[in-house]
Amino acid sequence: MSIQPHDAYDRVVFAFDGDRPGYRVAYDDRADDEVLTVRFNHVEGPREQRLTPHTEAVTEIVQHPDRGLVTEIVIELTDGAADVRPVFRVGLDVGSFYVDIGHPDRIAPPGAETGHEGARTGHSAGAG
Repeated sequence: MSIQPHDAYDRVVFAFDGDRPGYRVAYDDRADDEVLTVRFNHVEGPREQRLTPHTEAVTEIVQHPDRGLVTEIVIELTDGAADVRPVFRVGLDVGSFYVDIGHPDRIAPPGAETGHEGARTGHSAGAG
């Protein structure tokens, strides 16, 4: 897990060995702070991992231990404009999965989702 700051967004990258797992990325409406939750299915994650990058969009990332082969990552976002959730998009690259989170004061990246449109869910199966 790593973070890559860009001009208009911050990219959170997750690397995998083998096939990419099924995933779900959504805003957590139960949280007190503005957070995106990423869940990977059929993945054994490390015990707990924490990053505190303090970039323009992200203040903290916590990867929780797997629970029945479901790994949960909580991405805490910075305070943005009132009543506006930062846009996000998910992407797949060779050996990795990423979540781009728009900076609160920038225009949304192409293909981005607002938290108001719902979650992004998918599954990637490798050749075999």
